[in-house]
Amino acid sequence: MKALRLMNVADEDIAYVGKITPRVKFLMTDYGWRDEHTYAELTYTLPTGQPVFWAISYDGSPAKMANDIRTRIGTTRPAFANVFIWNWALKMKDLKQMLDLLGPDYVAVTPSQLKALYEQSK
Repeated sequence: MKALRLMNVADEDIAYVGKITPRVKFLMTDYGWRDEHTYAELTYTLPTGQPVFWAISYDGSPAKMANDIRTRIGTTRPAFANVFIWNWALKMKDLKQMLDLLGPDYVAVTPSQLKALYEQSK
């Protein structure tokens, strides 16, 4: 297993999971409920070396999701974000519209690509 998606956890839970699952390469968490947190609190590396990607958005109109993404990332570049897609409420056309609204500075990637790009940037 390369990644774990954790739900309803706190930062200390994530650190604990990182310690007890050293073979897991990275952790992805929740649905995007950390609205008040900064980019540095949403994307970081544990002392165990495992990247953590908190979800920063999950539901809403394409415009709301694009705004959530821009707001959470701010001016940080390069930036690496876990955008959780609530698949039973959104259609592919909604995702395309969200990406169109974000523009060419934002690129959709798979979780494994996200981890690899994040580590390459360090």
